[in-house]
Amino acid sequence: MKILLALITLAISCCDRPAEATVIDYSVGSQSRLAHEITQGGVPVSAWSIESGVWQPVELFRRVDPPNDFGLGVCNTPSGSCGTGQQNEIDSNGAYRDVIAFSTAGVIFDAINLSSLDGTFPGDDAWSIYLTNLLLPDLAALTPFAAGANGHGIFHRVPIGQAADWIYVTTNGAGSDFLVRSIETAAPSEVPEPGTMALLMLPALVIARRLRRAQWS
Repeated sequence: MKILLALITLAISCCDRPAEATVIDYSVGSQSRLAHEITQGGVPVSAWSIESGVWQPVELFRRVDPPNDFGLGVCNTPSGSCGTGQQNEIDSNGAYRDVIAFSTAGVIFDAINLSSLDGTFPGDDAWSIYLTNLLLPDLAALTPFAAGANGHGIFHRVPIGQAADWIYVTTNGAGSDFLVRSIETAAPSEVPEPGTMALLMLPALVIARRLRRAQWS
C-alpha cells in the first residue's frame, strides 16, 4: 500500500506544476514610433487619447532614453508628430488625456511596472490604473484600482493580482507624464484533465497489482 501511494503521489506531482510568471518588457528595442496596437507576449496593448469623454485611437511610442525613461508611452497627441522627450509619455496635454489599454485575453496581471515618475512638487507625476470588463468606459465614473504619484520613486511596481478584461493606465493630474516599462503575468496552474490523470496513474496501479500478486504467490 505504501508503494502504491508513493507511485500515485509521484504521478500527480509530475503534472501539477504551476506555469512560470512572464515579464513582458516594453523597453527592449530601439526608440521608435509604433502602431496604435501591438501584441507582445500574447497580450494586446493599444494607445488612446480622451478628449471631452471621447476616446480617440492614437499611436504607441517606445521610449528608450537613459537613465530613467524606458517603456511604452503615447505619441504626442496634440501635434500628432510624436516629437521627442516627455511628449511621448503617457501625458495630460491640455484637454487630452493619454491612456494605454491592455486587453488581458484572460491573463491575470501580477504587476505593472511604471517608469519616468520624475516630476517635482507641485508637479508630481500622478497615475491611475483601472480594472474593468468594459471597453472604452467613462473613466470618470469608475474608481481607480490603484493610484499614486512619484513619491514611490522613479520606477514603481504596482501589484495587480486580479482578473479583468481590460486594464487602463492613465494620468491622474495635469502635467503628469510617465511610461509603462513592463508587465508581469502569471498563468493558472496547469492541472491535468481526469483522463490524463488516469493515464498517468495506470502504470502505478499495474505495478502495485503485480507486487501484491508476488506477495501472495
